[in-house]
Amino acid sequence: MKKMRQDTRRIEDALIHFHRKRIIPEPGEYWKQGVMSRVLLEAAAGAMEQGNGLKFSLAAWRFAAVTFLLALVLAVYAMDAGTAGQYELAELILWEAPGYDLARAFGVL
Repeated sequence: MKKMRQDTRRIEDALIHFHRKRIIPEPGEYWKQGVMSRVLLEAAAGAMEQGNGLKFSLAAWRFAAVTFLLALVLAVYAMDAGTAGQYELAELILWEAPGYDLARAFGVL
């Protein structure tokens, strides 16, 4: 257990020493070129992703908004119309003989 404490203490002392010393390394020219090339690659990759997926995602969100508004309008209309629509539908179905069988099958009559 003492050995573990000594190892921990040595690590702490080393960290404290280097923190107080605060040696700030100067990046070289090669490092700066590497960083800039990586920035350019990331920017190009981001532009490609944005160009391919942005239009589709915008269209999908617009479609979702229009669908929601349509559902809302239909719900308000259905609440306002009441049950009169069912009788009109039954009348339209009953104008035909096969419609009469269909109405009976669905339990409208």
